[in-house]
Amino acid sequence: MVQFTFLNFPHDALRVLPRAQELTKDQLWQLVDSLYAPWRSMVDGSAALMMVALCCYWRSHALWFVLWAAMTFLILLPRLWGTRIYLARRQRHTLGMHHDSPHVWAGMFMFGAGATSTCWGVGAALVLATSHDPAIVTFVLMVVAGWVAGAGVRNNASPMVPASFLADDHSYRVISVFVVLQITANLNISQYLTGQTVSLLATERRMSELNARLTDANGELELANLRLHSLSATDPLTGIANRRAFDEALHREWGRAARNGAALALLVFDVDNFKAFNDFYGHPAGDACLCRIADTIEAGLRRPPDLAARFGGEEFVAILPGTSEAGACDVAERLRGDVEALAIAHLGTARGIVTISVGAACIYPRPGENEIDLVEAADQALYRAKQSGRNRVFPPPGCVREVVG
Repeated sequence: MVQFTFLNFPHDALRVLPRAQELTKDQLWQLVDSLYAPWRSMVDGSAALMMVALCCYWRSHALWFVLWAAMTFLILLPRLWGTRIYLARRQRHTLGMHHDSPHVWAGMFMFGAGATSTCWGVGAALVLATSHDPAIVTFVLMVVAGWVAGAGVRNNASPMVPASFLADDHSYRVISVFVVLQITANLNISQYLTGQTVSLLATERRMSELNARLTDANGELELANLRLHSLSATDPLTGIANRRAFDEALHREWGRAARNGAALALLVFDVDNFKAFNDFYGHPAGDACLCRIADTIEAGLRRPPDLAARFGGEEFVAILPGTSEAGACDVAERLRGDVEALAIAHLGTARGIVTISVGAACIYPRPGENEIDLVEAADQALYRAKQSGRNRVFPPPGCVREVVG
């Protein structure tokens, strides 16, 4: 975040505001904050002016020095009152004073700063035009020159320049010219710094907007990638995992089982007499039948690691990590019964409904084996189930056997 510690020039900082259309309202408030934050310097400057006036009164006994000090005090009071209100409002509105205008508060500060600096200039002009005491003149001009060098406000020079030509001593004119040159140099530096401030703030805003757009774009890209990955891993007909997702999951679970020395089971499902179903009812009905069977198989897998996928055509598979052959056969029998309970009409079979055959296999991965061995074992078990009359599981539930590739 850009800091405005160098904005000690009220008029120049304020002059940035009307031409800072590129800045957000919060950034404008930051500029105004930089004016009100060093409010103690306002008190110090006014106290110094009153001390100068009182010292001049003590030396010359001219009453207008007292009036000069009183005028400074009267200007200081409303400035302090406005600053107190501003700081209180900023504390209450931590997200920004949305119902106020930064230009209004900047204008109020500008009015107070201009009044104070004009008071300095009028007093210095009166000293040059009326006082014949070299000590007073030198004292006042030195203080004014130092204050100008530190604040860079032009108002105090406006009365000083014509007043210097009314003085008896020509050296006063030289001093006035020096003050004007000092002010001009300060203003040029101030304009450069405030211009850089606006550029930095505008760049910060553009970068924030660009970052926001990039964040949105990255989010959309990530969402698109997730959708693409989901589409590439999902069977378009049934909505469950496709062959590609199955191959990736099987490879991953095989590696995990090999590392942990755990069992890995696989079920292969085939819809009995599905060609006859398609020929009799038509392909749309066949697609609807496959969708219902896929939903039933997926819903029947109750553990998060289990995965149901469409293997191709009317074949489905299910990966069961950490499951023994006996457990796999029990799951297969339950899923077979769930599909049978759907009672999808199939007049082309003796039972009159759609059924499935299921082959189950289980392997404890060992060196020299791979996941293809498990697929072939489950496929052989499916062949045995269909050869045994269909609508059954092989190995039958309760018959424990371990298939090793």
